[in-house]
Amino acid sequence: MATCGNGKQRLFVDGQVFAERDVPDDLTLSYNGTKGVYLGHWQGNGFFDGTMGKAYILKRALTGDEVRAVYAAERKRFKKT
Repeated sequence: MATCGNGKQRLFVDGQVFAERDVPDDLTLSYNGTKGVYLGHWQGNGFFDGTMGKAYILKRALTGDEVRAVYAAERKRFKKT
């Protein structure tokens, strides 16, 4: 899961922060429903080569505790074999 808010972009793996970088505190995303939503890459700058189990688009970044709660609730669906 990835979150972006409060000046940080974070990537979580198995409910734990895997990578983090600074972004502008006032970073916003506007969406008017007429353009595509890009998941897994910045437009024109590479891409994610894999599978996404679920995608959430929320109005705010989840806290670390909220990410861990989602992970705990969903992890059985994505159990490694």
